[in-house]
Amino acid sequence: MAMTNAEKQRAYRERHLGFHGEKSRVQLVLNIRARFQLERVARHKGYSVTALVEKLAEQVERQIIDQMTLKQRREYFEGGAVTGQPTVSLPEGVTRREVTA
Repeated sequence: MAMTNAEKQRAYRERHLGFHGEKSRVQLVLNIRARFQLERVARHKGYSVTALVEKLAEQVERQIIDQMTLKQRREYFEGGAVTGQPTVSLPEGVTRREVTA
């Protein structure tokens, strides 16, 4: 018997998001140059683009956390504003944007 649309959707979510939701969908818009850069680096390293983004996020967060005091780490992980934020050098041409909720 063929699967219903609901069954197909459930199977898709389980395959791509994991059985217990250990993954999360992210939708974003990148300039074409950034997209191709991600694809090239991922291919060069033998990663999927998803795995590359996960690895980059992990590395950048580690760099930031390593510069934080214990108080700053606590604020960071509790979701509050981090005072005296450590900085990570961004590539030339990349600017920081203030994010407001």
